[in-house]
Amino acid sequence: MGAIVACATLLALANTSAGDYPRDAAPAMNALLDGDVSQALAQQPLMGSLSLAVRYPFGVLARAVGGDDLLVYQLGTIPCLVAVGLLGLALAGLMRRRGQRPAACAAAAALCLVNPLTWEAIRLGHPEELLGGALCVGAALAALRGRWLAAGALLGLALATKQWAVIAVLPVVAAAPARRLGLVAVTVAVAGLLTAPLLFGNATSFSKTAEQAAHSGERVHPFNAVWPLAPTEDRVIAVGDDQSVVTVRVLPLSVSRLLHPAIVLLALPLTALWWFSRRRTPDDALALLALLFLLRCLLDPVDNAYYHVPFLLALVAWEGLTRRGAPIISLATAAAVYYAIYKAGWTDDVAARNAIYLLATVPVGLWLAARLYLPSRRLRSRAARSWPASLQRAPAAH
Repeated sequence: MGAIVACATLLALANTSAGDYPRDAAPAMNALLDGDVSQALAQQPLMGSLSLAVRYPFGVLARAVGGDDLLVYQLGTIPCLVAVGLLGLALAGLMRRRGQRPAACAAAAALCLVNPLTWEAIRLGHPEELLGGALCVGAALAALRGRWLAAGALLGLALATKQWAVIAVLPVVAAAPARRLGLVAVTVAVAGLLTAPLLFGNATSFSKTAEQAAHSGERVHPFNAVWPLAPTEDRVIAVGDDQSVVTVRVLPLSVSRLLHPAIVLLALPLTALWWFSRRRTPDDALALLALLFLLRCLLDPVDNAYYHVPFLLALVAWEGLTRRGAPIISLATAAAVYYAIYKAGWTDDVAARNAIYLLATVPVGLWLAARLYLPSRRLRSRAARSWPASLQRAPAAH
């Protein structure tokens, strides 16, 4: 635990960029630090209440030592990084009990915390993505072990961290061998308890934030699967007296308003298809979670590097529990996504950059889909071993 805190602190202080924080979470956080709760509720950022609550004590510490907004942000990233580190520690413990070598367990734990996408999340001002991803995958791991109360609590906390966590609800519920209704009830209770103050404290601000989360925006950025299909549009860009024409890709408003709801609704058929398969194995709930999080990235017109953090965490967990050795595929995927978005600058061709990104992500998605819906006989034979022996009466396959 000490090593996790030390590593999280080092990463937090090494990053000197606040990214989106000044215009995203900072107004609400500063209002809280000033003791103005009503102002904080009036400036709700595009996230739930838990991230701000977790970061608040660290903001108090930063203010107490005379720190500026950057230090408030840096120290506030520490608990989010620790959450990812704790997920890695829990995963390593499960891997060890499954017979994995200590080196493989250590590699999986380290990859959860130290990887280029985690760095981008804090550099771009979104440590809440780390917290939400850790809670979602932690909920799935707890559900797989039959700990429905812990799974429900973690999932409820995830929903109170970031709106996209709703994608994880069906995979987590499906991962539980029993007491699924109890898990859902705990999830709703925890999420509701933490969300109610935002809704009743300032319904207008809450509604505005919810609407923003539901709308993807019309402009399409190149790092997704939507970009090749979006119509092009020429726009005049003026900088002082200089004008230039650039070609951008823009979705019709009606389509852009449907994309985020569609990403969420995809969980219904994909979970149902896996659930009713006679060949499903419990551990593959993590593969389902990874696939859904990857589809979130591929289908969002405004895809960012840090969007891939929950996908990566789910992929590491699934690979760590189902494949022997270190999570090499997860490591390669993280490196490939980072390269495609940041390091493929040797070409200015946007279509080429989009193709590089798709080459880094689509094969992984196809691999996950194949393993979920076309599993081998060897995978089917593992079904009974994935839940604790005391829970094996709850069938993993029919």
